[in-house]
This record gives sequence, structure tokens and C-alpha cells, in this order.
Amino acid sequence: MKAPIVEIFSSFQGEGLLIGRRQIFIRFAGCNLNCIYCDTQISRNSNDFDFFSVDELIEKINNLITPDLHSISITGGEPTLYIDFINNLIEKIDYPVLLETNGSLPEEIAKFKKNNNNDLVSLDIKLPEFINNQKIYKCEIESIKILLNNNINVYSKVVVSPNTNLITFESIIKELFDEIKNIPISRFNLIIQPQSPMELWKNDINELDYFENLSDLSDLHDLNNVNNLDKRSNLNNNIDKGNNANKNKFFQFCEIAGKYFSVFLIPQVHKFLDIE
Repeated sequence: MKAPIVEIFSSFQGEGLLIGRRQIFIRFAGCNLNCIYCDTQISRNSNDFDFFSVDELIEKINNLITPDLHSISITGGEPTLYIDFINNLIEKIDYPVLLETNGSLPEEIAKFKKNNNNDLVSLDIKLPEFINNQKIYKCEIESIKILLNNNINVYSKVVVSPNTNLITFESIIKELFDEIKNIPISRFNLIIQPQSPMELWKNDINELDYFENLSDLSDLHDLNNVNNLDKRSNLNNNIDKGNNANKNKFFQFCEIAGKYFSVFLIPQVHKFLDIE
């Protein structure tokens, strides 16, 4: 049995509950979804992959082990497309495993066999603005229920943008809670993940409106013109207001989610560090 692998590398986990942990990443090729915010398009569209057997992968892993290695990240693409292969792989891994999945294939999720009690699943909850498909959302919830019923630790990332509607956000979080509240949810955490890049959160429609109302932006570079200094001051004030409004949404998202779950706000730290 072999599976298509895009890359195998060692780095630090930049998302979720294991943020900052040294991991070996195994990126599987292929995905059944096309999310707007996907930052690994290479794994979805790429024909540049190699087929590996379990033993060949184990050899690669062993060559990448460092003293600070914490766990193995199985990611994609969508790795549960190869769940039988993954089960065979983790039987031979002596480290905890993090399975990163979009959760859209509950029938495959049900086959996942944890290797030890430290194994963890990261399962996305996708908001309508990123993938408007109610069927996918229902599958994600079903996958979470399956994992929790199988006593597997789960956290769900919810990617939010400055334009995410708070009412829609709460309705989805509440529905998730209503669906799993009768299952012990001590194994479940919710993570609010601001959409990258963070520059998106430094702009606001007020800033754009202000730019559009300026007759000649080039004149603003003349700092000897008193009127231009006033315009620049007003522009900076508008930018600050937009930034503060967006930053306030971080608190609003977490306060809403905190009504239902243990919640974290965690950005994609590897983007700040500029590492893979």
C-alpha cells in the first residue's frame, strides 16, 4: 500500500493547541474541497508528489528526528482520503500524532484509530463566507461527534475575517454546541483563528472611503503644505478607528464562543516567523 506525499519536513507547529511544538509534517496530496483561505494550494492541485509506502515514510521520519521533536503532524490536502494508510503508519510511530482534517468525510473519520492517549485531531469548522455548503458543515459536526464518542481529543479551528458576521458566527457555534452537548466535551476545544495575512485586520472600509474622497493622493507627500498635514492626520485617525474596530472583533468572537466552549484566539504564528 502506498500514498501520494507532497512533502515531509521538520518545523514548528504554527496553529492550534500545539502551537510552537517541533513536529515532523507529512503532507498528503489531494483534497476534496476548495476553501477560499487555503494556504496549501500546492497539496490540492499539485501533481508534484511521490508515492511512499509506510516503511519508506518511517525511514524519512527517522532521518528528521531532532531532540526537541514533540509529535508528528499528518496534514494535507485532506489526509483522511488515505485513512487506511494512515492507520498503518501511526501503528509504527512512537510519537504522538496530530491529524489535521477538514472533517468533511465522517465515514473515513470513523475509521481513525488513535495510537495513544496523546493523539489529537484538528478539525476545521468552515463558515459560510469561506465555503457555502451546509452539507459540509453537517459532516464536520458528525465527524466531531464520532471522534468524541471514540474518546479522541479534538479541537476545531474556526477561521474568521474582519467581515465575519457575528450573528452568523454565533448561530454556527451554538448549533455545534447543541449537537455535541450530550457527549462529554472535556476533550473538545474551540480555536478562533484570524484569517491571514494579519494586514487584513489593519484595514477598514472607512479607510478606503477616505482614500476615495481624496482628490489627489500624490499631493499628500508634500509635508510643507499645511492642508496636506491635516489630511494626513485625518487619514491616520480613520485608519486607527478601523484597526481598533477590527481588533475589538477578536474579543467579540471569543466572548460569543466562550458561552459554549473552552476557547482560544490563536493566529497563524508560522506566518509571523516566515517559516513553513
